[in-house]
Amino acid sequence: MKLSVLPLLPIIITSSAQTAQLPTWPSPIYDHMEELMTQYDGYRKTGFVDGVIFCGFSSNNEPGVMAAAEWIRTGFHDMATADITTGVGGLDASIVFETDRPENPGSAFNSTFGFFSSFMSARASMADLIALGVQVSTRMCGGPLVPYRAGRIDAQAAGPLGVPEPQESLANFTQKFARSGFSAEEMIGLVACGHTLGGVHSKDFPEIVPNGSEPDTTGHFDESRTEFDNFIVTEYLENNSSNPLVVGPAETNSDQRIFASDGNVTMRGLADPDTFAAQCATLFAKMIDTVPKEVQLTPVIVPYEIKPKEIRLTIADNTTLNFAGDIRVRTTVRHASNISIVEIISKGIDNTTQTSLGTKQIFDDGTSFSRDDTFTWYSFSTNVSSSSAIESFTVKLTLANDTVESYDNNGRGFPVQHLLFFQPSASCRGERGNSSTPIDSTVVAAVHQSLLWRSDNPIVRVTARKVRAATPLVPELVENDFSMERWVGDEAPEIPNDYAWFRVTYALDPMAFDLQSFDIISRGDGEGDVLMDDFRKLPFGAGVCGKV
Repeated sequence: MKLSVLPLLPIIITSSAQTAQLPTWPSPIYDHMEELMTQYDGYRKTGFVDGVIFCGFSSNNEPGVMAAAEWIRTGFHDMATADITTGVGGLDASIVFETDRPENPGSAFNSTFGFFSSFMSARASMADLIALGVQVSTRMCGGPLVPYRAGRIDAQAAGPLGVPEPQESLANFTQKFARSGFSAEEMIGLVACGHTLGGVHSKDFPEIVPNGSEPDTTGHFDESRTEFDNFIVTEYLENNSSNPLVVGPAETNSDQRIFASDGNVTMRGLADPDTFAAQCATLFAKMIDTVPKEVQLTPVIVPYEIKPKEIRLTIADNTTLNFAGDIRVRTTVRHASNISIVEIISKGIDNTTQTSLGTKQIFDDGTSFSRDDTFTWYSFSTNVSSSSAIESFTVKLTLANDTVESYDNNGRGFPVQHLLFFQPSASCRGERGNSSTPIDSTVVAAVHQSLLWRSDNPIVRVTARKVRAATPLVPELVENDFSMERWVGDEAPEIPNDYAWFRVTYALDPMAFDLQSFDIISRGDGEGDVLMDDFRKLPFGAGVCGKV
């Protein structure tokens, strides 16, 4: 199913891209999470939104189960034990180790982890994915665009106890929210925002929702159920609420106690739909940005106007390099039909320049999109002299009205790694055998002659996902370093005199066959003297090594 680009809702964070400084590329974690956040469907879709593509969808086809509500609940339960005084806890994925606690009942968390785990990588922590899940599920259900930052670090063990539970007193609720940094007014708003989707399940809380004819009866929070709206507020104020935490047993009517705690002043303010949307965006952003004190989050992620993807130099023959990649153009405010020419103006190490033309991708009409933005993709490929190479490039758009837009990456140019780069055509991995047989993989890189004096050869740092016994649904990311060796002799392909081949063969856990990335790293003798071609992946399927 294709998504539609909907009219922008009142809280629009992407508009800040027009007034704030645009992000500078590359920024590895920022760039990766920006793609998960913006490329919902179409060309180069990431698939992250598929778990909530229908707001009422359940990945397990369970009646009454709503993945979007589960994703928001997971974010709150992970954050809720934070202590802002000590800086301990917050949204750090410690909940992965806490699902056996009475304060975290139900299958919602494991269902969420099961979906998110396939997106874990060297650039996407489980904590960042949980936070993004809050943002995406809110937006997909018609709610506001929650400001999103990245850079969270996953906890490696359970955190403290302390998620609020329905049977607790108002004083306990207020104290626990305050511990996490939320005022009494913010507590009311966060509970209302968090409970606009989904409901209470009888199998998790039979004392609140008695079992009915179905194996799991759901008491919905409001009648709109699958819409992120303020019905939970208006129904409460009109005394016709079906929310089981308002009209249920007195011992567990926690929403009733919280909503009424200031004489309904906050709830009456939230009865205005625009106010509700604005407050939910603010409160959810505060919730997912509550992180351990040692974590430094990125700036709020906004889409790039121009974003390179899979930019690469490779060896073409014994005198030539190939320079190729994709350019993603944000076409939310300039339709692709209004773009006449896309030029990639590259600069060599000898200051020579060369212009390549971008060609619109054919697959999926070369378009990807989210609920707020559309993007059009242009590919390019050109050969350059190995002695010139490419160190940076800029992008120029010529519109149908002859207006020219130039993008130079905030004055820095878009950098190209020309001293050390992966050669996919000469790299390979073996065919998958049985589940216990390691799979040999070979990575080949071209290294510029100016680096050959370095005392250490380049290494390949492989990041793979390994099943962890304590949390089988959430893998552990493990790194292994393998030293490369100079590749010479009759078997080595031709290469320009400016470069030398290096390669390494390593054994890969068969369970991580399709779930790994690697960095090629060269270290000099000085501190910080590091060159890297990072987050590369081997070609799919069996390869034939040694060919360029």
